[in-house]
Amino acid sequence: MRILHQLPLTCHLSKDISCSLFAKITKKVNFLCSAGPKNGQCSQISPLISNKLNGPPKPGCNKPKRLSSTMSEQRHRRNEPGTSSSYNLHYSNHRPVVHNHLSRVQNKRKQNEKRAEESIFGASSPNLIQFNGFGVRPPVWAPRPPRNYSLVYQNFLRAVLPPHLSNHCFHRPNLGNQQRNTHSAASNVGEPSINDLRFWEKLSTKSEKSGFAFTIMTYNVLAQDLIEQHPYLYSLHNREFLQWQVRWNNLIAEIRHFNPDILCLQEVQGSHLKTYFSSLGSLGYLGLYKQRTGIRTDGCAIYFKQDLVNLIEHTTVEYNQPNVPMLDRDNVAIIAKFSPKNNPDKEFVVATTHLLYNPKRQDVRLAQTQLLLTEVDRIAFGKRNNYLPVIVTGDLNSTPDSAVYKFITTGRLKYEELSPRSLQNGTAGPKTGKNFLPTSLRITDQCQHADLLPKREKNGSIPRSEELKLIELKHSERQQEDAKNRTANKNEKKLFASGTLSHKFSLQSVYKHQMNGDVEGTTFQDKWVSVDYIFFSKRQPNVDDLTLLERYKLPTESQLGNVKIPNTHLGSDHLSLLAKFLLKV
Repeated sequence: MRILHQLPLTCHLSKDISCSLFAKITKKVNFLCSAGPKNGQCSQISPLISNKLNGPPKPGCNKPKRLSSTMSEQRHRRNEPGTSSSYNLHYSNHRPVVHNHLSRVQNKRKQNEKRAEESIFGASSPNLIQFNGFGVRPPVWAPRPPRNYSLVYQNFLRAVLPPHLSNHCFHRPNLGNQQRNTHSAASNVGEPSINDLRFWEKLSTKSEKSGFAFTIMTYNVLAQDLIEQHPYLYSLHNREFLQWQVRWNNLIAEIRHFNPDILCLQEVQGSHLKTYFSSLGSLGYLGLYKQRTGIRTDGCAIYFKQDLVNLIEHTTVEYNQPNVPMLDRDNVAIIAKFSPKNNPDKEFVVATTHLLYNPKRQDVRLAQTQLLLTEVDRIAFGKRNNYLPVIVTGDLNSTPDSAVYKFITTGRLKYEELSPRSLQNGTAGPKTGKNFLPTSLRITDQCQHADLLPKREKNGSIPRSEELKLIELKHSERQQEDAKNRTANKNEKKLFASGTLSHKFSLQSVYKHQMNGDVEGTTFQDKWVSVDYIFFSKRQPNVDDLTLLERYKLPTESQLGNVKIPNTHLGSDHLSLLAKFLLKV
């Protein structure tokens, strides 16, 4: 009787409800309860409603009064002194608000339930119904009553029907575009574990002793604030598994189990850094964190094992740039340069980011990617005029068939003929054209800072302090200089508005994303899709060797089926990605 414990089932009705309708309601409930498939499941419903409608049993009488079902009895009850004012049901913003007079014990239980609900969904979420003064999520399954029954009847059944009856007469609402990561209504309990579908796949025969072997993990851990701000995305989930403490226990257990050498996280809530993520220090990690700009409360983080790697330097990227409509979102990134403890001269670069979600704005994600790779180019440019090995991780909110993925993996994208916003090819209507980002940012179509190129050609690598004086990107943590000492570039006209984007890295994904036509899934967005990635630079003559040794297999859409996450095993609505690399030393 889980519903009975969660909702005080005391539905008070107004005087203007017809007695015949109320008689039908009570008769229907008695019939349903007596016809339940499991004996005893409904035994508490009739006494509970009966106590509220007819009053508690008289002293010495163990059997509660029968629920009134005739019109005369209902009319008699309505005309009793002191009872007419208690039947009061009204509406606020088209959501039912039910009031009743609770005993002291019921008030105590209500306070405990209120605290429990607020810990999951917050105290004032507009998507919650107020039952007896405390916020609860409205039932996912709306009753399917006969057409001639009123909304009051629906609300009444929604409150009193037990789960086993709900499965037969309730239907799923149409969530439309709001259904981002909802699943079927199957219970989380008893579902097959996703962990049973995942295992390490060996991809290279190279010995780990021939270089520096390390594991890297990327994980969107789902900020609790985002659950509370968008509860409709998780309306079909078991609320127990949405509680932060339950999710954190699963998250930290998973991290502890895999024990990666470098851990890249997205949607890390800033208020949880000291209280929860600080415990990663006991596992040997040091961390870097960058919160999203604006009013956002989450951000990206990179944790690394301080006994295995040295942090050489790091920088953060803010995609929100003033007066650039394409870059007006609060997403961020972190770029860090590491070296093995035993081989400090062998450096490599790791970046993590979380790009914009909006499915309609592929152009924004492409612009954010261009800015990210421009900063990676700056950090990864080595002392010998070559590029260090690069690993790019994160939640890109882009599927493998997107323009963003194509640009990253092929190193080239002709955007001139693509449609605006969606960046689709072969569509009628206006095109993006040659002007993608404004030249005022001084970011070239080759994902480089234009004013650094003459310095590199003349002096090779230059100090970071000098670089910051030459770049135009705005950053909330850096002081921006107005005047720039630029060196004229003869080929500057070819650097901007070329109609084609490119970058200097040869990047490939750790995962294949498809197996025999069945797509791999990292999260659920109307269906299981891949939006989380680990990219790494392939072997080139001018790039230090970085070899993929192993990867932790991703399940496919057909294997995942109706499994929902978070659940009893996993603490996020994304799956973690893991890979083992070998750095040549």
